[in-house]
Amino acid sequence: DTLRFAVAEYPEGTIRRASVELRCAGQLLQAFTIEQTAVKQEVIEFADPLVKQILVESVDPLIDTDHDGEISYPEAERALTIPSFQGTMIKSFDELRHFTAVTAIPSSAFAECRVLVSILLPEDLLEIKNSAFRGCGILTELELPESLMTIGYEAFAGCANLSEMVIPENVTRLESFTFQGCDNLSNVQLPAGLEFIGYNAFSGCRSLIEIFIPDGVTVMDDWVFGSCDNLKKIHLSENLTMIPDHTFVHCGSLEDIVLSEKTESVGVCAFQYCRSLKSIVLPENVRYVGESAFHSCDNLGQVAFISEKPPVIGQNVFYNCPDTLQILIPAGTMEAYSSALGWSEYVQYLVESAE
Repeated sequence: DTLRFAVAEYPEGTIRRASVELRCAGQLLQAFTIEQTAVKQEVIEFADPLVKQILVESVDPLIDTDHDGEISYPEAERALTIPSFQGTMIKSFDELRHFTAVTAIPSSAFAECRVLVSILLPEDLLEIKNSAFRGCGILTELELPESLMTIGYEAFAGCANLSEMVIPENVTRLESFTFQGCDNLSNVQLPAGLEFIGYNAFSGCRSLIEIFIPDGVTVMDDWVFGSCDNLKKIHLSENLTMIPDHTFVHCGSLEDIVLSEKTESVGVCAFQYCRSLKSIVLPENVRYVGESAFHSCDNLGQVAFISEKPPVIGQNVFYNCPDTLQILIPAGTMEAYSSALGWSEYVQYLVESAE
């Protein structure tokens, strides 16, 4: 009923001993000694001395637990979080992969690390918190582990040199400003399980040419692709019911887009300044087209409304569009469209389609 250890103290020794006694009902059954030879733990060789300095000097969290001025592999593996590197001049932190117990990159942990070029994340990482890598302007690539489930607000905003990003399958939301201002981001792969894309998530991604929005996405917020100057083609989720306000504003290269049959509304300024858009079909379920939705679409030649019931339409929807614009409406609906609220300023563009 007793397992007793007595460990001898050897502050400067290399051997540790423990005597073990096994007793039952007060009777000694067996006694033996365990010896352990102390060995020096292998330390991590950091490519960037500033990273090592920050880790060694960190008190909360305490990483250098034996206070020897080094970070050993066991110390890294025991750490549950990392200190902030925000605004520092670190250049690389590939050794972060050895911090295997870290499951979240803290908010703003690497924000404004303007000379950071390389970092490797722990393979069991679950979360990248808000603004974690915001403003890492020369970071060119970052591989996200398959375990990742959450990407926070503004996580990669202003990472101007990121060129490619593969979002892991377990991520269901992209929060607001996730990739805003990632000027060189040209290839993004979104997971099939993605459900939500937040406000300004890709705004200002000027190198993005084409993107596929998986059908799991049911909600997008405003301004998602605003000022994506070179975006030419986008596949939208078949389960989207609305094109929010300013979704594609200033997407001057957008040539081709097919709206989901479930689309019910097109928001304010949704396609404003889409100067390369030549035609678009608004599905039968569309009940609302917001103010200035197609404002200054210089090359827009044809807009087809499928519904026999005229949708509610805002002011200046087709302002500064070509005089040759045709608004196709179903056969036999000219009177309904002409007399519908808000449609009087567009009568000259209405053309009934053939039976």
